[in-house]
Amino acid sequence: MPGQDDVRRYRANWQEEIDSAARYRAMAEAEPRAGVAQVYQDLAGMEEKHAAFWEQRLRDAGAPPGERRLSTRARILIWLARRFGPE
Repeated sequence: MPGQDDVRRYRANWQEEIDSAARYRAMAEAEPRAGVAQVYQDLAGMEEKHAAFWEQRLRDAGAPPGERRLSTRARILIWLARRFGPE
């Protein structure tokens, strides 16, 4: 059975995947080149799958993941991508 350190690591990994998916989606929205925007969308999809993996690990460890929320850092980076572009 996973210990508290494992659960903390799972939760940190889960949060990073949630944040990464949102950042990639914001970058895709701000990207004027369709091909590059699609790459960002694809990356966001992969990050969503990774988040689902960590959600399951948390559930298996008896630690429900709760609601998905973006970190403050992710919100700032998303704002910057929308304001100044993905580069």
